[in-house]
Amino acid sequence: MLGAWSVPEGLLGDALRSAGAPPFEQNVVFRDRRGQRLVIVDAWWASLRAALEVDGAEHHSSGADWADTLRRTGRLEESGIAVLHVPAIDVLRDAASVAQHVVRWLAALEHRTTGQLAG
Repeated sequence: MLGAWSVPEGLLGDALRSAGAPPFEQNVVFRDRRGQRLVIVDAWWASLRAALEVDGAEHHSSGADWADTLRRTGRLEESGIAVLHVPAIDVLRDAASVAQHVVRWLAALEHRTTGQLAG
């Protein structure tokens, strides 16, 4: 559970490492030019400019909470960062399956950034 702030984050971090995900950092703080904290992402792959968010009911139970999440995601995406949200409940039920999904998402991003997909 290295670097995790919650049980689902820890479980998923361990499952990602076991699934062979590229190295990542957990709970990375993004700041604006003045040093003000903008966002903290649950997992960060700098080389892919990819962020993972584990969304639990505790922080997304109201419409205002969900709107805040969407705004944060929008700020990241405006900066060219790909963001994947996964439900904490799914992690608690089957972290290994969620980790496999994340690994496939990361592979798709890698192909996208290197131009290896036909389309």
